[in-house]
Amino acid sequence: MTIAAALFLGAGLLSAQRPEQEVKRDDVPMPTVHQDTLMKHVMELSSETYRGRLAGTDGYDRAMRYVQRVLQRYGVEKLEEQPFTVECNEVENAKFNVYKVEFSPNGSSILEKDRRIFSLGNEFCCAGVTGRGYVDAQMVFCGYGIDDSKFNEYKYVDVKGKIVIVLTGLPEGLGLPESVASHYMTLRDKARTAEKHGAIGMLAVNVSPTCPSYEVQAKTYCGELPHLATFPILQLTMDCAREIMADQAIPLDTAMERLVRDGEVQSYSLLKKAEIDVNARYNPAARTANVIGLLRGNDKHLANEYVVIGASLDGSGMQGETCLFPGADINASGVAAVLETARLLSQADYRPRRSVLFVIFSGSEQQ
Repeated sequence: MTIAAALFLGAGLLSAQRPEQEVKRDDVPMPTVHQDTLMKHVMELSSETYRGRLAGTDGYDRAMRYVQRVLQRYGVEKLEEQPFTVECNEVENAKFNVYKVEFSPNGSSILEKDRRIFSLGNEFCCAGVTGRGYVDAQMVFCGYGIDDSKFNEYKYVDVKGKIVIVLTGLPEGLGLPESVASHYMTLRDKARTAEKHGAIGMLAVNVSPTCPSYEVQAKTYCGELPHLATFPILQLTMDCAREIMADQAIPLDTAMERLVRDGEVQSYSLLKKAEIDVNARYNPAARTANVIGLLRGNDKHLANEYVVIGASLDGSGMQGETCLFPGADINASGVAAVLETARLLSQADYRPRRSVLFVIFSGSEQQ
């Protein structure tokens, strides 16, 4: 829920009074939204204190307790937790670097040079359900990671024991039937296909048009189980992938253009290796909870009718100590609007006739 939507609903409830009640309130000023209070909640919930509020973690639980305290201060009663479990993967740290491989002048050995160390949170992050582990291997670009009889991006490359680079989502214009396309919609789908061909890790390039080329964007939900426990999956920015492929056989933008324009496979082996090290703690059934509170209406005839106002509290968490996904827009701002609405409706002169249920949801990012 957006701030505007929640506050618009709150204003509607404030004005939905009986005529005789309105007469008594002619001299009482309407309560006003406090912008400072809204921003205080947004900044608090977005702070590193709650480590991105990933459902199933201590950070989310601390944020939940903050919300409970605020609602209680505004007179919301019968605060209850609605517990359930979610898949939760906490990335404790991750490293990623790339280096060139060349043969020595006499061809007797392979030389490593120009190692480039990338920064967690600035140039890459881990997929929400990445596997843990260490891999050091040659990279192979495999387009969108599709393996189908009509469009097979693994047909002419050997990825066994290697790390594949794939693009997120699906290309336009290939005419793949829905039954086929649905198998490659998520990172887990692409990873399972890569693992089937012998790959030991995956680098996913975020090509979403809504994501700037320099921005690290979290992808908490990565598809259906099973979990690939020892298969690392990193998400690269477009700029990061462009740099890696710039001096190779087919630069990234060229490969993407040809895929869309010609509908032809662009897979090839890079003359570079990647070193990936991911330490993650995976819990298939971590405990989390929704929060539900009641503000009882002041009309004895209508108090048993309920209006529900809610927003999701959870975010995408924090990876290591340098990659925080604060979740200010998704959805600290929505929760702030719910809390401010509770403050407005709790004022005695403007308590609504019907009862209001405030619901703070968890687990939205894992679905």
